[in-house]
Amino acid sequence: MVALKEPVKIFIVQSLACFKTPQQVADAVQQRFGIEIDRRQCEGYDPTKFTGRNLSKKLKELFEQS
Repeated sequence: MVALKEPVKIFIVQSLACFKTPQQVADAVQQRFGIEIDRRQCEGYDPTKFTGRNLSKKLKELFEQS
């Protein structure tokens, strides 16, 4: 898994909050930031999924606001 910087994490959380699929988000990250990530890594930024259960409080709040 690639270590992601804060702007990329925020982009992923906001995209998932807008009902984009993890694969769509992974493709968008590739296009926008030039970083290739797996859809499973994107799922980790969705607090409604089991893999996103340990997401930071800041990113959870951002997800709920988006």
